[in-house]
Amino acid sequence: MLGYIWERLCMLSFLVPLSMTMSVSPTQFTYLTYWSLVWHALYFTIDKSSEHARFATRLLHGGSLGGSVAVLVGYALVSFGGSIRYGSWYAWEQQTGDQAFANLAFEPMVAVKFYEHAWPVIALFIDAHLNRAALRYALCCAGSGSCRPGNTSFML
Repeated sequence: MLGYIWERLCMLSFLVPLSMTMSVSPTQFTYLTYWSLVWHALYFTIDKSSEHARFATRLLHGGSLGGSVAVLVGYALVSFGGSIRYGSWYAWEQQTGDQAFANLAFEPMVAVKFYEHAWPVIALFIDAHLNRAALRYALCCAGSGSCRPGNTSFML
């Protein structure tokens, strides 16, 4: 039950800001980061404990987890290089980021960039912990008729 509630909260944590961003600054969707946030929103719409969602879970889980880590690492590397060139991360972000966010103060800028790059990783790891049994069943028993919940060899 807690896993289901977490899925719904995470879904809202992605859909609400994405819809606001779409209305305020649709140019953000030219960045991979925002398309990965859409992928995470799709992933969190799935009830992983449902028998009917096994295919969707297998399809979206890997891309969501791998994509979130790739976006976080990629952003860390690019922002490190940008901070060397412009003198600080904040100056780099103001110069190269979307103009809708260019005039943000330091603290709101940190909050926006944390949400875009670190929140998906944190949300997915908490989700993996709360929905461990459902993920084991969906990911390990792909197409095998002999798998039962709790009787898997894959360790999450």
